[in-house]
Amino acid sequence: VRIDYWLGAGGLCRRERPLVTSADVGGTEAIDKSDESRYVIAEDVESVSFEYLAAGGGGYSSSWELSSLAPPRAVKVTLTFT
Repeated sequence: VRIDYWLGAGGLCRRERPLVTSADVGGTEAIDKSDESRYVIAEDVESVSFEYLAAGGGGYSSSWELSSLAPPRAVKVTLTFT
């Protein structure tokens, strides 16, 4: 399953979709926002950021290298509400 989160016009959005092949993992295709309102899960969110802690340590980073064989050790999510 792939889960996408983004900040849309109506607030924080979440979309879950099954992955068909490994080629879909890490894909950077644009999110279809034509019916964005059905994905809104929190209308009061003004901003969102994600930071990733590498398996080897070294602090949080704003990006996660998919070439790494290990998933991030932790994900820090920061939400700002109106």
